[in-house]
Amino acid sequence: MSAQRTTACLLGACGLYCIVGCAAPAPIREPKAEPVRTVLTGKLLVAWHEPAADRRVNPVLEIEAESGVVEQGTQSGHLENARGRIYRDGVLRARFSARSVDADMAAQRVFARNNVVVESAAPEGLTLRAREVEWLAQKNRIVAMGDVMFVQKDRETGRVVAEGGPFDRITVDTSLQRLTIP
Repeated sequence: MSAQRTTACLLGACGLYCIVGCAAPAPIREPKAEPVRTVLTGKLLVAWHEPAADRRVNPVLEIEAESGVVEQGTQSGHLENARGRIYRDGVLRARFSARSVDADMAAQRVFARNNVVVESAAPEGLTLRAREVEWLAQKNRIVAMGDVMFVQKDRETGRVVAEGGPFDRITVDTSLQRLTIP
């Protein structure tokens, strides 16, 4: 009986080994890449925000456009007939409009072309017009290129204090207070 039990145990162990140990390994599945989702629509709003030191969320950029293509996850894309607002430290610093705008949130960069107008908001008074404007948020810089014209008006009286152009290039800070003509 002992031999029969030993044989039965060995057969049972072999059967269990065959069931568990000889099974084909499970196929390794590659993680699926998230599909890139874009939104193509008329009348859209793109809004970039950043955390502030006091745990609030500050606006960085808001763009309203007649039409465009925007990547859903990144809030980046191409916009047509756009108007926007540029913020610094949560304060509205400038407004702009352009026929064509490319926004890249990861690079904190906005490139506007075709009849670009940028107006200071806080404080008011300076207006830039150019063929192209690039806003570099992290550098707190706006670069206007191509037939750049500017007009500076007195905030209280509205009288023209200074004007100039056309220039090939003008660089200003985000609030349009420090203007450099190379």
